[in-house]
Amino acid sequence: MKRRDALILLGVVATATPAHAAKVTTWPFSRRTSRRPLLLAGSSAMFELNRALTVEFSKRYPHIDVVIEAGSSLSALIALKRGAIDVAAMDRDLTEGEDEKSLCNYLIARNAVDIVVNRESTISSLTSDQVRGLLTGEIVNWARVGGPNAAVQVVAGAHGTPARHFIEEEILAGGDLAVTTHVCDTPKQIIETVANDPRAIGCILFKDRQDGESVRHVLVNGVDASPATILSNRYPYTQSLYLAVMNDDPKSPARLFVDFTRSAAGQSIVDTHRFVTTY
Repeated sequence: MKRRDALILLGVVATATPAHAAKVTTWPFSRRTSRRPLLLAGSSAMFELNRALTVEFSKRYPHIDVVIEAGSSLSALIALKRGAIDVAAMDRDLTEGEDEKSLCNYLIARNAVDIVVNRESTISSLTSDQVRGLLTGEIVNWARVGGPNAAVQVVAGAHGTPARHFIEEEILAGGDLAVTTHVCDTPKQIIETVANDPRAIGCILFKDRQDGESVRHVLVNGVDASPATILSNRYPYTQSLYLAVMNDDPKSPARLFVDFTRSAAGQSIVDTHRFVTTY
């Protein structure tokens, strides 16, 4: 399979390249030079972070043309193993069945899904089983988890958003949110909706927390979401973000990029984008 065709099969949507990032582009692109570009594709949850990283990487390595696309972790891993791309961005670790000797997976950042309720709520802590029951609609009244006798209103982002994907795949183990879920377009709207509804329970990414929020962040299994608990993976809904490469040559463009993401300069970008740094 040709490298370009494999990227198209990732099912991604091209995004405009910033004007200051001449060497960072997306498929489709034309007038390719004779140089082999560094192709990076994968999790949409990492796309904005990876784009920022590639912009700075290109300033340091102007002889490397970087091509970046968003898609899914699995499709990127398949493309990587077929030699269609150089770096796969994954929002999870490798499974036992996916791992192989020539494949290297590098942790570059962490994130998490934060559970929030209205400030008037008496709920301050939930177990992961209770969270799952509330989000799926199995638990429809707050009294079931020690709250008031009131109906539960789930608030979440739209289908296809990184937070929604993580909730359904990891927290709900492939299940669906309650049919009565109030869908919002942005994390800010989720926070505002929960802040205005005493019955609400919402889910946002940790990086999307906002200063002066009028919501309460719920402990899960007795653990608060914080940089320390996310870094240590003690918080139950932690999301680990990786870059995977094949045949790990320290001098290859792929490894140069991975090393940059783990450097002080790369981790500064991770922090700027409100992810939890890992180095």
